Amino acid sequence: MSRTLSLICLVFVTLIAVPAHAQAPVQTAELTKRGLGPADFPRVIKLADNVYAYEEVHVGGEITTNNLIVVTREGVLVVDGQGTPEKTARLVAEIGKITPQPIRYVVVASEHGDHTGGNQTFPKTATFIASTASQAAL
Repeated sequence: MSRTLSLICLVFVTLIAVPAHAQAPVQTAELTKRGLGPADFPRVIKLADNVYAYEEVHVGGEITTNNLIVVTREGVLVVDGQGTPEKTARLVAEIGKITPQPIRYVVVASEHGDHTGGNQTFPKTATFIASTASQAAL
């Protein structure tokens, strides 16, 4: 698991190291401010080798709920679920298109319903990882 966490840290450091001359992306989950609509989702964006972002329109249809997907030799680590079992099932299906590796870990980064409402849809063999504060809230 430590190799997986090291990879995640490396990816985040790489993603925030944007050259000064690069145009900064619009940093919001609001679709219209990003020039997107519900028809653009769900979508998978490759961030680096074996690292993906998954975006789905949040319940309400105006913002997105995002997931980080990291594929390792030992299996897949997913950060957060989606707000409903149906949307989480679609996330799991998209992961299946990326890799045949099983989902081994689900990191609960947000205990809000738009990230946890479909957690029961993840494979029963997945291990959930959450802070003690998130565990208490869940």
